[in-house]
Amino acid sequence: MSEKVTDSAFEDRLRNIDVAIKKEDWFSGFANAVSYFEHYGYFAIRAYCVREKVKLTRKAMEFLKRNLSAGDIALLLRVLKLIDNKTYSSMKKIVEERNKLVHPGRKGIAYRDRKKKDTAITLLNQGKECMRKIKDTIKLRNWESNKP
Repeated sequence: MSEKVTDSAFEDRLRNIDVAIKKEDWFSGFANAVSYFEHYGYFAIRAYCVREKVKLTRKAMEFLKRNLSAGDIALLLRVLKLIDNKTYSSMKKIVEERNKLVHPGRKGIAYRDRKKKDTAITLLNQGKECMRKIKDTIKLRNWESNKP
């Protein structure tokens, strides 16, 4: 695999979400969380295919990497039983919240009141937990070699 997945990069990504929470930068927090779902979800699905000896063509790998949305990846992770229902549900909520932020004209969103901020913080922390669960499904040699 040409792209290397490391624990330190993973921890940096978790810290990016923590920084967004601290700054109350909800757009960055949710955009990053969903982007990370896509990134780690791709690696989890590829690792699953390797473990199960499912041959993917170059075209199939490219499609998986470039054309599936975070929602599609979450569903595929669930169908492959790489994540549980609770993780899938959390991922869906986070993707929905991100979509509200990216497309405010269609859905509208406000974080002026404390309740909305508390909800955003809860969802972003759930997003970090989802990322950990996705990462735990990846059993690649290059990842294992980076563990202390």
